[in-house]
Amino acid sequence: MLFRSARVELPSNGLPAEFVLFGEDASRIVLSCDPANVSRIKQVAEEHGIAADVLGATIPERLEISLDGRLVLSAPVSELVAVYESALEIALCAEPQLLAAD
Repeated sequence: MLFRSARVELPSNGLPAEFVLFGEDASRIVLSCDPANVSRIKQVAEEHGIAADVLGATIPERLEISLDGRLVLSAPVSELVAVYESALEIALCAEPQLLAAD
């Protein structure tokens, strides 16, 4: 499996952080490209009536997300992958009495 690392800067546009970070709006994609191609990609998007914004840049080995200029996540990709890959197993093996205590 291939994992990319990135530094992402998002505006909240007045929305709560949870909406910006975890919302699943329809018809959005993330595209990674050579910085030299950004203007052409934006031009093609505009020709088709599509909004295209630069959200950040790829960086080595980390995922960093800022919201309105404030860093809200900075972690090694390997750590995030480990949490993601073990989440279901941990949830399925949880003891019911521990879940009820929360």
